[in-house]
Amino acid sequence: MPGTVIGGKRAAQTNKKRYGKNFYKRIGALGGLKSTNPWLQQNKDEAVRIGSIGGSISRAGLKLIEKSDKQRKYIDIKTKKVVIYNNVKTLGKNKWVREV
Repeated sequence: MPGTVIGGKRAAQTNKKRYGKNFYKRIGALGGLKSTNPWLQQNKDEAVRIGSIGGSISRAGLKLIEKSDKQRKYIDIKTKKVVIYNNVKTLGKNKWVREV
């Protein structure tokens, strides 16, 4: 079943079986190594800093500990700090905004 969650999981399982457990790690590394952006190659420290900003905005690495209609509390797995997202209604749509 292409285009479904089940189909994606089956494809991932098949790829790992055929090419090894680190298949996705390996192809991701190859993509990073083949980067031809000269700015990234010249300013590696700046690229790392910018990437960490994007990573901190993401909710990846957060574990939900408390949930309500107006607020959600997560714990950051790396820093062990509590992160709070508030539900804000803007332009008629609900949006989760990180509390600073």
